[in-house]
Amino acid sequence: MKMKNNFIVMAALALVAGLLVAGTATACSEIYLKANNVSSRTFDFMVDSGVVLSSPRGVEHCSNYALPDETPLSWTAKYGSLTFSTILKNDAGAIETGVDGINEAGFKVGTYYLPESVYPAGKGGTTLCVGSLIQYLVDNFATVDEAVADMENPAYRLTSFPAQGLKMMLHVYMHDAQGNSAMAEYVDGRLRITREPEIPVLTNTIYADAVKALGEYEDFGGTRAIPGHQESIDRFVRGAFYRKHLPEPKSDLEAVHDGFAMIQTIAVPPMFPHGCTYWTVVTDIKARKVCFRTLRNPEICTVELDKLPLAEGNKEHRLFLPIQGLSGDISASFSK
Repeated sequence: MKMKNNFIVMAALALVAGLLVAGTATACSEIYLKANNVSSRTFDFMVDSGVVLSSPRGVEHCSNYALPDETPLSWTAKYGSLTFSTILKNDAGAIETGVDGINEAGFKVGTYYLPESVYPAGKGGTTLCVGSLIQYLVDNFATVDEAVADMENPAYRLTSFPAQGLKMMLHVYMHDAQGNSAMAEYVDGRLRITREPEIPVLTNTIYADAVKALGEYEDFGGTRAIPGHQESIDRFVRGAFYRKHLPEPKSDLEAVHDGFAMIQTIAVPPMFPHGCTYWTVVTDIKARKVCFRTLRNPEICTVELDKLPLAEGNKEHRLFLPIQGLSGDISASFSK
């Protein structure tokens, strides 16, 4: 009996350790400034390899992972876009997995790890891998309403995929040029849409659960001190606190600067062995301007979609991350 109990304890500890590794390794976060339509986010993972892709209208894309009995969804891009993808590995090889993106219509999408995700059950048929979801959305839709309508009545089944020892399970934060926002999560196999979230912060907890937990903390009706750790709820509370107390920016440029300063408060430092904040991306959605920096290249780089070759007939251009020595406006790097 004692040996059996020891085995149960060891199994439980292993499960907890695994969840902590996953939580730290995939601790992406976003804070949104609605008045200026500026999105500020981190990308936190175990690897920093990735690609920034400039993709024009008219390009053929398809879901980048499918099981043998599944037909990967394919489509033709209606809009040109700029996307950030991490390069993950599994038994099928390297998979470019969308992290963030915006198209020329000003529709912007970010994905964030959510271990509680449960996608619709099924076998076979036409599928869209969640790693291709961002590219699919920015290729096809101009507004939050259009994207939500498609997700509510899809011609595909959304699926996960294994990579880097994890099962990729994501939720989504979307914005458009008109200032509309929505979060999309798959809870218990059903799509849950949260429009115009009152607390414009997303980490790695189901949004409604994070908002409920927020009520336990000072400044939000509770008594607990604002936390300083890196777990999902800690980052959510800290992000909500700093967003609440941020003075309204006097200009869109100031909002971008504030975005970098604010998101830094919930970044994960490289002291954690299983992952840290490798990329920070701040997007001026109205201006269709993306600003980013990386852990190894802290100089801020900017890309303006109006300067990219996004007309039909142009080629896709890739900038591989990490990069060194770049700063300022690097839009021309996607025309070479």
